[in-house]
Amino acid sequence: MSSEALIFVIVQLLAAAQGILVGAYLILVSKRNKPTFPLGIFLFLFSLEIVPSILKNLNVWQELPLLHWLPLRNIWLLSPLFFLYTQRVSIFKRSNRVYWMFLPGLLVLVLKPLALFVPEQWLGLDNFNRDVSQISFILGHGYCFFIGFLNIRYIDAHIAEVNEVFSSVYRKELKWARTFVVFGLLLCALSLGILLSGTGYQWTHLPFVVILLLTVYWLSFYGTKQYSVQRVLTNPTEYGLVLRPRSKALKPQKEPKEMGVMMVKLQDYFHAEKPYTDPELNIVEVAVALGEHPKKLSKAINVFTGKNFNRFVNTYRVNKAKELLVDPSKANITMEGVGSEVGFQSKSAFYSAFKSVTGTTPLAFQKRPETAT
Repeated sequence: MSSEALIFVIVQLLAAAQGILVGAYLILVSKRNKPTFPLGIFLFLFSLEIVPSILKNLNVWQELPLLHWLPLRNIWLLSPLFFLYTQRVSIFKRSNRVYWMFLPGLLVLVLKPLALFVPEQWLGLDNFNRDVSQISFILGHGYCFFIGFLNIRYIDAHIAEVNEVFSSVYRKELKWARTFVVFGLLLCALSLGILLSGTGYQWTHLPFVVILLLTVYWLSFYGTKQYSVQRVLTNPTEYGLVLRPRSKALKPQKEPKEMGVMMVKLQDYFHAEKPYTDPELNIVEVAVALGEHPKKLSKAINVFTGKNFNRFVNTYRVNKAKELLVDPSKANITMEGVGSEVGFQSKSAFYSAFKSVTGTTPLAFQKRPETAT
């Protein structure tokens, strides 16, 4: 083996070892009902994907054909595992688990040991090994696409629900998880392209090993940092997962008088008590204060303002911030301080909401208040 090949194998070993060790650690320290448990299994199996390439580069693959049938490639299980992790950290964490997604992957794991009963002359045939591996590879990636798209839809519903329930969505929207799923789908597409082009399996190329290395770091950081978005209603069926088209607004002709009275109460409450200054304000707390049902209150806000709860509250926060920015007695308060005083958890959230409501930045508004929309 040349020095270049040896260095490449070492890089592969480091990439695989870090994911396997991090995954094994999360599995050991996590309880089975914790989000980090499926995340640990995902990282462990994800990193095993590079092991066949290592065995091939060390010529072990060729000398021991039976190793082809070890459960080292688990593309069938990766997407379901990340979907399960997404469920456990989402606002719908009490919704029914979709364990049926694991059935194809478990079936593959059960069938692989049957290779021990296949005639030895078959196992030694390159065409047999290659054909079976390629069929499993293509079908597995197709299944990965299917579950990935379901996961994106689930996360999109989660994001919509979080904005209906919480006034602050900091570390609650799971946008990083959505980005990871999209990245995974692109990687699957690239893998299939490489297979069909006949240029070789992807983990034999250094760029893919580097991608795996960075992906494990990325997933370990965000995955372990992400906490479960607490479900705020006691009855999980009251505010459950509803995938409704964004374009179809709730019909205002239903109970308009009742909702109008509710909105008057809501506006009076916000002007008098200023609950929006609480960064962790959620719709259940507001509904309890008004003596209304959270779902009905959310519907009233949607119908009469065209906004979700998060945007509705942020409008009040921004309007209050506008008052502070032009108040001479508050001239010494920093922009971050202004955002914090009106209920924003971070400077970036403050700037984003302010720009969305006024069309300008807080600093530009402070200099020329008349330019705001």
